[in-house]
Amino acid sequence: MFWSNGLPEEGRERMMEWSIGMFNCFGPMNERARNDMPVLSEMMHYARTHAVPGKLNPGSWAEAIHHLPLPARCRRRQCRY
Repeated sequence: MFWSNGLPEEGRERMMEWSIGMFNCFGPMNERARNDMPVLSEMMHYARTHAVPGKLNPGSWAEAIHHLPLPARCRRRQCRY
């Protein structure tokens, strides 16, 4: 399914690992969560550098998110970069 989301091809092979890492970081800060923090950090780096306008496939749902009217999305001051 991730081939249709509009994200660049580079990095998509890591999506399963990122989703597992994200799941492991929900809940208490235990050993499992601590071990997957680097995976989460890698995922966030990908999101900040690859899941951005200009790198997303035109007409994809990922690109559509960036074109939502401002009230429907976070304002920059609400987002943490």
